[in-house]
Amino acid sequence: LASLHPLSTTLRVPRLNGPTAEQRGTEAPMLRLVVIAITAAFGVALSVAGIAVMYPTSWLNGCSPGWLVLGAGLSVTLFLPLYLAVILRQKEDAAGLVAYKTHALAASNADLVSQMARRVSSEELLRKTNRALLVLGKCNYLLGQAATERHLLEGVCGIIVEDGGYVMAWVGYAQLDAECRVLPMAITGDTYGYLDSIVVTWDDGPMGRGPAGSAIRSGRSHVARNVRTDPDFAPWKQAAMASGFGSVAGLPLRDETRTFGTIVIYAPEPDAFDERELQMLESLAENVSHGIVALRTRREHEIALRALRENEQRFRATFEQAAVGVCH
Repeated sequence: LASLHPLSTTLRVPRLNGPTAEQRGTEAPMLRLVVIAITAAFGVALSVAGIAVMYPTSWLNGCSPGWLVLGAGLSVTLFLPLYLAVILRQKEDAAGLVAYKTHALAASNADLVSQMARRVSSEELLRKTNRALLVLGKCNYLLGQAATERHLLEGVCGIIVEDGGYVMAWVGYAQLDAECRVLPMAITGDTYGYLDSIVVTWDDGPMGRGPAGSAIRSGRSHVARNVRTDPDFAPWKQAAMASGFGSVAGLPLRDETRTFGTIVIYAPEPDAFDERELQMLESLAENVSHGIVALRTRREHEIALRALRENEQRFRATFEQAAVGVCH
């Protein structure tokens, strides 16, 4: 079971070497006939020899050697083939029973291994679903507690790695410049300086076709299921393998008008993001998007309110100075 992979391993049961049932069915009667024929021929030969020996002697002499040879020949001819047929039939039945039980045992073992493989796959699926639920729940709680956008982004990355068990997570914002770079805003788990060694864009060039750039450009989730074999992930393959990444998911961050960023999550094993887990992570990204928009709206409201108060104070001061000048 240590070599099993959920959803993609083919189990093989060793095949026993030996003749098939059809071959055994045709070979066994043939062998019996040959043995019986040889035995009967031997008995007939003894009988003929007994007649030849007793012919010159008296037929009434019961003790003549001819009668003894004749009796032995008849015994061999009549009884020994029957005895050998019974013995051979018993051996064939025993061999058939052993073959049947061996086949039944192999089929039972195959069914048992298949059941265990399905159980391991179900447990792995349940584990992934539970970790996505845990991340989603904790991030939703964080949305109500975060005071700033930076606090929210750093908290989300921390929950994904520390509570979700993923290797690394970062949040990047799309830059509206000529290079179309994706600027990291918060990172957790970058032990080997991965982001410092790569370039990520969101255009349609080679550096923009990975999970992060594709998620921003298309507004949909994008997954590199195996960093070793995904051709779109080739620019970052070596750095990702050196950092211990097996698969990567890019989740879009959207507001009402455009996709402004992405959450990028890294797992150590290939093909880590199944459909159910990815749906929950997409819900996470959507909630984080709403949280970011809400924090920006609140911040804009606070800035506008502060400016209004400052203008009110300046107007009051000007009015008071004007009133003092009129009095004088």
